[in-house]
Amino acid sequence: MKKILCLFFSVILLNSIFADEQLLPPETYIEHSKNEKYFITVDFPEKKITCFENNDMEKSLWQIDGWYYSVFLSNDAKYCVTSDYQDLIPLEFNKKSILFSVYKNGKIYDIVTVQKVINNSNNLQRTVSHYKWGTISSVSTEGILLNTVEGKKIYNFETKKISSVKIDNDFYITEDNLSILTDEKCNEYLNRVFDYIFTYDDERCIDIILNWEEYGVQISTEIKDGKEVVFLDFFHGADKNWLSSHIGISVCDGGIAFWRIYYDLKNHRFFGLDINGEA
Repeated sequence: MKKILCLFFSVILLNSIFADEQLLPPETYIEHSKNEKYFITVDFPEKKITCFENNDMEKSLWQIDGWYYSVFLSNDAKYCVTSDYQDLIPLEFNKKSILFSVYKNGKIYDIVTVQKVINNSNNLQRTVSHYKWGTISSVSTEGILLNTVEGKKIYNFETKKISSVKIDNDFYITEDNLSILTDEKCNEYLNRVFDYIFTYDDERCIDIILNWEEYGVQISTEIKDGKEVVFLDFFHGADKNWLSSHIGISVCDGGIAFWRIYYDLKNHRFFGLDINGEA
């Protein structure tokens, strides 16, 4: 009897895990760019997407015909990304099924299909009635960050190409005053800071993202201004041996080769991004 009950509840649990969420009924909504300098209204009755600057609805920058469940706007309001599938695609998909569309200044710029994003369709994750391909994580002035079933990828606006990104930087724990750092936790913070830097409103962050895999990181925990924080100190070209033998080093100039940031453990947010200047 116990075995039957365990099997019964296991089936229920698995069904709940892999069940597809119902899409919300279509409605009018507003989306802001990450820097909140621009916003778009997605009007369901009118089937129109309209872009405005600084909450000024007197003059629109551009319009797109149609209504979509998911819409993203770049920090310069130049690019708009639309999708109806969100993170799921139908079981009867083909390689030319559209995952999302890219608009530039209100005009269609590119149509991105399954075959352009997913290298091997066998990697797609089956749910009850769909396949999960991933999500559009965020949009910057230079491209789109995708969290796919094959890992993190970047769609480049200029080249219209997609490249994979590995978040497996060499790191060294220099000091752990809070006794919380493990390899798993360090990798988690590296993934989070990557996502944060990707959409940060600073042109230098674009070059940081493009060179991401070449950074080594010293990681520590401390109390800063009464807050429990994780401190991540990035060095371009540094491997684990260099990181372990240069603890406490301070580098002047060097530009994006050297930068650092704090993570507030209580409020779960990054702050204090500091990128070196150029000599």
